[in-house]
Amino acid sequence: MTECVTNLYEESFVLQGARKMLECLRGSYQITNGFKGKEEKVYVKAELDMIMGSMDNVRHFLCNDCRIAYRNHKRDNKGRLIYVEAYFIPK
Repeated sequence: MTECVTNLYEESFVLQGARKMLECLRGSYQITNGFKGKEEKVYVKAELDMIMGSMDNVRHFLCNDCRIAYRNHKRDNKGRLIYVEAYFIPK
């Protein structure tokens, strides 16, 4: 019986963490709001890849103690953005 309660507590912590992460992701488009259309998808993908890349990045994102910046922009022959790298910089 105790094992079920312990697992329930652990699961609630995991779900609360996931909920907090989704809330932050939903409200995180501070920089990407300026981009339109397909370019925005590239920036959002770069942000998510960077955030999920390490636990430190997750902590920075959740604590909101750093800004997100971008580098290494790559475009195809038609000038469309195909790749960008996101990284954190101190506020």
